[in-house]
This record gives sequence, C-alpha cells and structure tokens, in this order.
Amino acid sequence: MLSLPYLVSLSCCCHPHARYQINKKQRRDRAREVLELVGLKGWEDAYTTELSGGMQQRAGLARALTVNPEILLMDEPFSGLDPLIRRQMREELSLLQTEIQKTIIFITHDLDEAITIGDRIAIMRDGEIIQIGTPKEIITQPSDDFVKEFTQGISKTKVIDIKHVVSDPDVFFTSNDSHETVRAKMDHANTDYAIGIDPESQYLGILCRDQLDAALDSTITIDSLVDPNILSVLPDTTLEEALSFLNNQNLPIPVVDDKNAFIGVATQPDLLKVIANDY
Repeated sequence: MLSLPYLVSLSCCCHPHARYQINKKQRRDRAREVLELVGLKGWEDAYTTELSGGMQQRAGLARALTVNPEILLMDEPFSGLDPLIRRQMREELSLLQTEIQKTIIFITHDLDEAITIGDRIAIMRDGEIIQIGTPKEIITQPSDDFVKEFTQGISKTKVIDIKHVVSDPDVFFTSNDSHETVRAKMDHANTDYAIGIDPESQYLGILCRDQLDAALDSTITIDSLVDPNILSVLPDTTLEEALSFLNNQNLPIPVVDDKNAFIGVATQPDLLKVIANDY
C-alpha cells in the first residue's frame, strides 16, 4: 500500500526515535493531514500503480511534509510530467507555499517555471552563481550577456506588476454629481469614462459614456450606473494577469489597494507599450 503505511514509515526513518515518541494513531493522523494538504484526500489506501504521475509527485511532497521540515529541497520534481500537469503542479505548489510558509529550494532548468514559483532566483553557470534576484530583477536587469540571452524568451508581463504602469484618470465623479455634470466632465476631457470615488478615496466603480447616455431617468444616482463587469485589480497583479481584464470598450483597468482605496488606472496603451518592450 502507498500512502498511510509508507508515509508513517518514512517519518520514523527521518527521526530514529520517532516510532517510540509518536504512537501509531498520531502517525496515521499526521499522514492523513498531509495527504489532504497536497490534494490526495480519499487516496489514503491506494497503491502507487493506481496514481497518475502528478499524484505520485504529490505523494512524494506529502512524504517530505510529514516531518514538518524547515527547508524543502526539490530537484526538478516536475521534469517527467506532461506540460498540462506540470503547469498545474506549479500553480498548486505556489498555493501550497502560501499555506505552509516553508523555505523551498527548487532546482529547475525551466526559467518560466522558476519565475512562476520563486520569490528569488539564482542563475548558475559552470557551478558558479551568476546572478541572484527577484524574478523582476532577473528579467529586467540581467547582470551579463549570458543572463540576458537566457531570459530573452520570457515576457516582461510575467514579472512587472500593474502598479508600475498606473496613471490618474482624466475624470473623477462622486455620488453627489449629476448626470449632466459627469457628462460635461467627459466632454471637456474628451474621454468616454469616469472613475467614481467617495470622500475617503474609496473606489466606487467605472462609468462609461454609453451607460450614462442610456440612463433615461436623471434622478437615478450616478454611482448606480457604474459598469459591474469591469473588475478592479490589486497593485501587485502582474501585467500578464491584468491582460485578461481588458475589454473591448477601450476602458482602463482600475487599480485599488486591499482596502479598496483607489490608486489609479492602467490604460490599454500603457499595457501595449510593455508588450512591445517599450516600457
């Protein structure tokens, strides 16, 4: 059998005296806990041959987590997986890391994988470290031609946060503004949208001209006309993630902090400049 018996025996091997300090029930409970943590709940009594490649990788991770180590060393753990499963495992490992808060040394030849998973990256050549830095530093500030060539296939949109391209909108409105006032502001600025904020700079929403013009009842409060389909993003959202928020109305992406305070907008031209490497 794979999971519970194997996990328990591993924990005993890592700590020579563990079998005498931790009773059988505690070991099995811990095994079940880490299996659930890595997404293998319900497979406790499965044989290894019954697991897919990705599930076997999860089982290996669970074995390591059983003893609650401070540091995990992962040497190309996803190299044998197909591209889809490999991408899923990257995302799951990143989510798991936010929960377990362990230091993970992840060895890979795939820079895209390193950027997805790592907080800091060390690039080595011939056994020597050439550069250490955050994913953004590695991609945008390569230390030499080797690193520059090694990273040239990675888009900057993967590492640059949207906060670096925000700007002020041309028009603001408040809940007390009338339809005519907001329309006049849009006309003066020659724009088709306005950003709503309250007196505490809390973001109310984005209002486009089409919705304003379609409002036949001028007694309807202006903030009730905001477009509910235009979502705001946090400042640490990568540009790659932000691109999925672009719409076909040529409206910007509102950026707010974790308390919904308005920071600015990211316009389509600014995002396209980064894509064109003009940032």
